[in-house]
Amino acid sequence: MVIVLKDFKEKPLHVNAINTEHLDPLKTWLDSCNIKFYEGPANLNWGQIMKNINETGLEGFYDDGGWKFLNMQARRPVPRPPSQLPRTEGRR
Repeated sequence: MVIVLKDFKEKPLHVNAINTEHLDPLKTWLDSCNIKFYEGPANLNWGQIMKNINETGLEGFYDDGGWKFLNMQARRPVPRPPSQLPRTEGRR
């Protein structure tokens, strides 16, 4: 888990291990506090990410979608079988 502070010039905090029994309650607590979180399989280079954000500036960062790049599900649509694809003209 990585915690990004409100001051983007500060280094993010890394939590290297969370007991699986505490993971769901932690996500529930973050959600109840309206703290946005993402989870995914990739280890990210947070030093480089924060450097890019600071170089771009906050306005540019949010204009480019902000933290949406972390939403792995939005980046990889779930493939549908051909029978569920919309019909196109000329296809039978």
